[in-house]
Amino acid sequence: MMEKKKQPTLFNLSSRATPPDGGAVSVPNVSDLRITLRDYQLECLEAIENDFGLIGDNPNPVSSSVIQLATGLGKTEVFIELARRNIGVFKRVMVVAHTTELVAQAARKIQDRTGLLPAIEQGINFSTEAAGFQSSFVCASRQSLHEARLPRFSGFGLLIIDEAHHASHENQSYKRIIDHLRKDNPNLKILGVTATPNRTDKSALGRVFERCSYQMDIERAVKQGWLVSPTVNVCQVESLNLKDVKIVAGDLQRSTMAKILEQEAPLHEIAEVAVREGADKLKTLIFCVSVNQAESLCNLLNERYGVKAGWVCGDTRRLSKEHRKRTLRAFKDGSLTCLVNVAVLTEGWDCPGMVDPDSGEVLDPGVEHIVMARPTKSILVYTQMFGRGTRPLPGVVDFDGSTPELRLEAMANSAKPKIKVTDLVDNSLKHRLVSVTDVLGGVHYPEEVLKRAQKNMMERKTEEDVEKALELAAKQIERAKVKREESKAKRLKREKVRADALYARLNVNPFDAYGKVYTDIRKVEVATEKQIRFLKWKRFQWNGELTKGEAGRVIMRIQKGENVQKVSDDMAKRMATGNNKEVRQVPRKQRTIEPVTIEEVNRMFQARD
Repeated sequence: MMEKKKQPTLFNLSSRATPPDGGAVSVPNVSDLRITLRDYQLECLEAIENDFGLIGDNPNPVSSSVIQLATGLGKTEVFIELARRNIGVFKRVMVVAHTTELVAQAARKIQDRTGLLPAIEQGINFSTEAAGFQSSFVCASRQSLHEARLPRFSGFGLLIIDEAHHASHENQSYKRIIDHLRKDNPNLKILGVTATPNRTDKSALGRVFERCSYQMDIERAVKQGWLVSPTVNVCQVESLNLKDVKIVAGDLQRSTMAKILEQEAPLHEIAEVAVREGADKLKTLIFCVSVNQAESLCNLLNERYGVKAGWVCGDTRRLSKEHRKRTLRAFKDGSLTCLVNVAVLTEGWDCPGMVDPDSGEVLDPGVEHIVMARPTKSILVYTQMFGRGTRPLPGVVDFDGSTPELRLEAMANSAKPKIKVTDLVDNSLKHRLVSVTDVLGGVHYPEEVLKRAQKNMMERKTEEDVEKALELAAKQIERAKVKREESKAKRLKREKVRADALYARLNVNPFDAYGKVYTDIRKVEVATEKQIRFLKWKRFQWNGELTKGEAGRVIMRIQKGENVQKVSDDMAKRMATGNNKEVRQVPRKQRTIEPVTIEEVNRMFQARD
């Protein structure tokens, strides 16, 4: 059987048992509000509390930890419940994120879950830090906590870093925040939450966080029925050629790739593929590499194909925040069926869909189709994009007595049983681009299986279930391996037979001055069975054994039309006189020179006569 790869990590992982399968668990409340956690969320929460020494009898509690929960598994719910349950210990909690959307999202959910209005420290918003007026929760942007504003903050017992894969030891802004709050409170606890714990620049998170308390990746979540599984089409864009794009920090150089993708031919072909795969019917999210590509692609979809498309980016010089908010709202409420984006929706953005709680009617299916118009070699970047469409419809998997089997069945019967992914690859195929097979199979399947699965999907040009594609590729690789081993065994057996048929042929040289003669000895092969059958078919007559080379020359003469009897006579004459080209053609360096006595030479002549 094929060995499975171990999951790579960039920091030391504590050993945690796989979360049990089952239904939701009610958490003891410390306020008038009550929330319900899924089984793995409760397991994750208790793991954090144990590592922090908040529960149990942990002799070696840590001051910092990170958790990995795939997109759509409720990271925010876990860290808010951690803060809510332990607010008496922490006193004050700060949540730090790097985007406006993440800060706003955390603030909304904190208010929903705790009933407390958190303070906002971002841009023109300032948290009230005067004594007696401080909020228990502060949601802040990393950029706003600079040297001029950070000294105002004190009294925090818990620091939560959202999208913690950004918080490397080399990132001075995070380091400055941690150092300040820890100087104020040496007992500060730090929790990092992320869907993708590995950084593209390979900078280890282990230098910031002492332990990883819990992990659940997309693959396990899909198998346990918490996230929808993908069907994939791999489409080769003939006008796209990335062979000259360099690799920078483990990924394709964005500036060079942008120039290629912004060209007219690739833009038109990508638009054609997107529409053909359903961008005009399914709620579609398209990821691009540059602002120009996103804007041009959106215009093409609108003007040429009549698709209701909008585009967003993070560059406020090209697109205002107000315009971006309106576009995102239009996509969520269904006014737009296609949303083209660059560097905005990879993190902290949700579009889970909407279901009428009374009738069960699907008001909004959420993201149904993802187009990867931003080729990448980074598993982190791809996972972030892919995760935008894996959420099931609300209420589908959360019910009493749920099990993996029942959740998978409920999802299969829902209005969103799968997420469709369209992977675009260039015509050179020089770069090993990341695909869905890497995200769902990269931990458990070798590289050769991932490549074979991607190649199969590209050649078939039809929708493929990724898990089945991976299983098929693994079987194909295994069969090919067995076939290679069988062929090798047969080849070795043939070589052994041929080796046994080698013999020595002597060519007598003139005597030397010391009464010795030397012979050139060369190991040669006898004629093959195929050569013998041909010569017999042509009624070629010979005495003794033919070498492979002699038989080859005879066959060549016969095939050129020479008389078979004449060729036979020539061979007999040459063998009788010892005029053997076989040895004369051997380079001098390759000959083995062995001395023989005159008596031995005389015996050779007598044997010939």
